Amino acid sequence: MLRNFFLTMAGFVLATAAATAQRASVVSVDTEHHCIVVKLGEAEYKLDATKVTLLDREGKVAKLADFAAKDKVMATMTDGQITSIQKLASDLRVTASPTDGKVVKIIVAKDQIVVRCGESEHTAEASKVKLLDSKGNPTPLATFAAGDRVSVTLSDGVVTVIQRIDPMLSL
Repeated sequence: MLRNFFLTMAGFVLATAAATAQRASVVSVDTEHHCIVVKLGEAEYKLDATKVTLLDREGKVAKLADFAAKDKVMATMTDGQITSIQKLASDLRVTASPTDGKVVKIIVAKDQIVVRCGESEHTAEASKVKLLDSKGNPTPLATFAAGDRVSVTLSDGVVTVIQRIDPMLSL
């Protein structure tokens, strides 16, 4: 019985492996054969672009033709496989301080939150960003609503943290 418990738990841990995002660069793009090669660290990955989610700088679905060699990207890996590639703005650097923004909408079916900071709109997968309440405690996506004032932290143009701003502080 104890053995079955440990086997079940091991399977659960493997099934719920966390996704990690890492900076990478595009080595080549072959639109005819639907392939993209990205370099992550010292390793190169040749990927079938039809089996990877491709995203533009704002987190919206992109086409393979939107990518080119030497593009800077954020590659998300799950279980050792690259599952998504998002373009990064080449002129952006890590933002140390958060920027005030507003929640535009919540897309529950896709587990996404869309925020606006100034003129830029960013779409983020809730499972890949830190969502915090006004006191800095982790909070689920369901606690956010369109119109909420938030503090948004970006890293190379990708949302990393969204924290609700206490509405009482804005009075």
